[in-house]
Amino acid sequence: MKTASGLLLALFLCFTLSIVPIGQATSQFSGNVIIKSDGSIDPITAPVQRVSEVYTLIESFIGNITVQKDNIVVDGAGYSVEATMIGTETTIGVDISFRSNVTITNMQIRGFVNGIHLLNSSNCNLIGNNITENIDGIRIDNSTSNSIIGNNMTANRHGTHPFQDQPIL
Repeated sequence: MKTASGLLLALFLCFTLSIVPIGQATSQFSGNVIIKSDGSIDPITAPVQRVSEVYTLIESFIGNITVQKDNIVVDGAGYSVEATMIGTETTIGVDISFRSNVTITNMQIRGFVNGIHLLNSSNCNLIGNNITENIDGIRIDNSTSNSIIGNNMTANRHGTHPFQDQPIL
């Protein structure tokens, strides 16, 4: 009887371990990440690592990013920022308002009203992001001299909205 119980336990553990993905961490963080004008990250528990003027995501999370600092790069490192309820609850995935020289790159942005919102911003670069299942992939309001290069925009109601003479390469 002990042998049969031990064998069943061993089989159960093998089966259980075989369906758990190894090396894929699930984020415990959810909420709004703010890159403040002084360069600090709020909250300090946000999955963002800063090295000089480059802010890199270190895992995917449910929430959004607000950029309040000029002259920075936000590197998604392939990780995602997702709305709490696809397309309904959280308005903006990455908010770039009244900023200059901000680059957003290599990020997955999914399920927002506006995936990325450029408001009164200039000389910003949106490069190589996957922007999916948003109402507006990229919303541009009163912004000039921005570059939108190599982004994959799929299943959005509008890719860019409104389009205001921004170069898309």
